[in-house]
Amino acid sequence: MKVLVTGATGFFGSTFVDTLLRQSEQQDADIVRVAAFARSESRLAKLADKYDDRQAFRPFLGDIRDYDRLV
Repeated sequence: MKVLVTGATGFFGSTFVDTLLRQSEQQDADIVRVAAFARSESRLAKLADKYDDRQAFRPFLGDIRDYDRLV
């Protein structure tokens, strides 16, 4: 399963990303990839540094209103 988390650098979003990545490490996990989508480049860079060793994590910079960036 692929999961897109918008607002991944906020309180709820970052906590949700943490939870998903912990679950993805379990052997029988359904979650294969977590895509984190955020507008703030500096905050997204911090999040990317935190999870740089996780294969399941992929950061994206952009705005949720930019349809072409989402697809």
